Amino acid sequence: MKAGDTPRPRWLKVFSRDTDTRGVLHDAGEVGGDVQATPSYSVRYTARERPGAVVTVYFYGQRTGARTYEVGWQVEKIICRDVRDPGGTEEWSAAEYGPSAEEAARSRPFRQAAHAEVAAQRLAREHRPEMITWNGIRPESR
Repeated sequence: MKAGDTPRPRWLKVFSRDTDTRGVLHDAGEVGGDVQATPSYSVRYTARERPGAVVTVYFYGQRTGARTYEVGWQVEKIICRDVRDPGGTEEWSAAEYGPSAEEAARSRPFRQAAHAEVAAQRLAREHRPEMITWNGIRPESR
């Protein structure tokens, strides 16, 4: 870490009555726009050191061509007043989408949406808090 960098907090997975035993929310909504071809799967994290900071990571199958699919993802970063209702109490948010061109070039496309959905669900189950690079602070308040 360079001098002046804000350390990343310890992100903790959120479990609720709506998630499975691994903290995955099934059919987490339409986050992939027109190219989303399967239900999405998400995991959510909060950090005690950053009250109000929430990260939700979504995975879903998306169309890449007439008959090909890949796994798309979205990382949603939110600062809110109540982590139990991030969208309803949001004060700031940002999102990143993928795959990047580099990621897409390295992956092989799926021939069926169902196969992309299985891969999306697996990626959500395997997601770990260490994968989050955000420090939990909105950019303009650094």
